[in-house]
Amino acid sequence: MSLPRFDLDTKRGQRVFKPTGIPGATVNIYGAGIAGLALACALRQKCIPYNIYDPRPDVGGHSYGINLLSWAYGSVVDFLDPPMKPYDFRRATAVDACFGRRGRIYSSDLPSFTHYRAIDSEVRKVLAQGHDIHWNHKITNVQLEKSTTHLTFENGSTKHSRFLVDAGGEQSAFRNILLPSSQATVLPYVVYAGRRRITHSEYRDAGYAEYFGTYNAAWQYPDKQGEPFLTVSKVHLWPDQKSNAAGAVVGDMPDIELRWTYSRPANGPSDPLYRPNRPKDEATKIPEAFYQEVAQLQKERLSSLMYKLFDDAEQLKNDRVLHWLQRKRLVSKNTLLVLADKKIVLLGDSAHGLPNLQSKGASYAMYDAVRFAEHLQGYLAGQSQLRDYFEPMHALWKEEVEMAEKELERIHDPMLIKRYPARPTEQLHVARSKSI
Repeated sequence: MSLPRFDLDTKRGQRVFKPTGIPGATVNIYGAGIAGLALACALRQKCIPYNIYDPRPDVGGHSYGINLLSWAYGSVVDFLDPPMKPYDFRRATAVDACFGRRGRIYSSDLPSFTHYRAIDSEVRKVLAQGHDIHWNHKITNVQLEKSTTHLTFENGSTKHSRFLVDAGGEQSAFRNILLPSSQATVLPYVVYAGRRRITHSEYRDAGYAEYFGTYNAAWQYPDKQGEPFLTVSKVHLWPDQKSNAAGAVVGDMPDIELRWTYSRPANGPSDPLYRPNRPKDEATKIPEAFYQEVAQLQKERLSSLMYKLFDDAEQLKNDRVLHWLQRKRLVSKNTLLVLADKKIVLLGDSAHGLPNLQSKGASYAMYDAVRFAEHLQGYLAGQSQLRDYFEPMHALWKEEVEMAEKELERIHDPMLIKRYPARPTEQLHVARSKSI
């Protein structure tokens, strides 16, 4: 059985898909996040036709900081259009890219070249290049009929798909409609995250530049039970960046956005800061008890950087603060196999969600996408069954979720930090890098 291939449209000078003759060979991807876009890049490179649908209006959005590992982004850069070297990909998407830097993270667990701090929206912009994405397609209904999945969108359009990949992420509307009983588990942790935007002069004069140095993220583990785990990272925000021929920044300096997290284990169900059942629209409603708790921190035990951020609890009220729920999710293997037989595949956070405090979901999403594209190529050639993809992958996903939960426990427990100074997820990173 022949695989689909590109022909050249000589009139437009563009590559176009040649019909494959394989029923249902076009892959409909729901979700233009990192998993969906990485999959689209891999399918394009393998000449497998695809469509992408996303509920958002465009590829822009919030500039969240994420950690990307080399075994993940290194497997995707060759599929970009045009292809990029890993070094160039880092320079294009790093949180300090406007200075020509590469998002260094201070870490004693992994060498700096294996991972970096990236801006989520910038990563998606790079991955989206060259794709025709159907924006403003929010799913409102899903119906399964024999070998076809019928999608209804909020804009009134419909899609009848014979091959669908759900890459809609943690809040995937497709999965929530199709699998309403597949709920995420909220872990017993209190986590609040804030953003503070300051000018470059304030960043320099207040001493932040000295504290960060050339790094972009830092954290402080608790020294004794009851103390919080604290993190802080930074993003250089400069929408109209310019540089001279030598690469040096010219003109006004960019603003700095400081992102911090404050987390600790919940003190039982009566903990006023632990709200596992809060509605989504109440994430910005921060209890006064949080600021009172921050005010009671033993400031002499804080590092200089953390002291600058958390010394004044009243100042935190001016930050954009959110209450984060630490969720884990793992769709059952049997469910995934049943869906695969209907030519429906769940990837990334839609299938296996990790707590967002660790910022590792994007790397695993890239890994899922590359692996699935390879498997799909064999499936279309008649070399395997679609469900075979989940035999090894579900075991890896289960391990990732378990390790992420253990990591949350470790970073909040002083005894475990001393006993296990290296992150347990490091062994997963090594395994992934060897398998790429």
